[in-house]
Amino acid sequence: IKDEDAIFFFELKLVPGKPAETWFQSLPATDRDTWAHLKTAFLARWPPISTSPAQVASLRDRLERDVLTEEEALREEEGIYGYVHWVRRIRRTARELEDPQHHLLASVISKLPYAVYRNIPPTSQTSWDLFEAAVSDLPLRAVEGSFLESRVHGAMLEWTKQQNSPASLPPPP
Repeated sequence: IKDEDAIFFFELKLVPGKPAETWFQSLPATDRDTWAHLKTAFLARWPPISTSPAQVASLRDRLERDVLTEEEALREEEGIYGYVHWVRRIRRTARELEDPQHHLLASVISKLPYAVYRNIPPTSQTSWDLFEAAVSDLPLRAVEGSFLESRVHGAMLEWTKQQNSPASLPPPP
């Protein structure tokens, strides 16, 4: 394949407005004149991942196990609530895993407490950036209210079960 064709096809893959496209447009002509020069410049800017398969497995495992609890969500540290600390931590792990297609996001969302999940818009569940922004922007009052509502609902279910248990029913006539 000719250099100009390789460079042309490379440029077609760039998404307008994204960092790689901005980087490409700002390259000096000498870095875009041959495929070898472009490849060298690209690898200097975005070196290959040096994460081993074991490290990837460890990061995925950490992402899977990092479940937000009510206690953590409502704990305030340094003026920031736990659910914001949690989503930032999750996002850092996702960045380390380099999940550009957001495949791991659904797994993380499925483990959210319903009290948080119900307050984030469906549109925020399509990318890591949107997810992080939506969770970070949640008002504390909404999260606290949802957790309280969940506890009340759970207590009512428990009370209903107790009322319908054989021990609480009157003896048959």
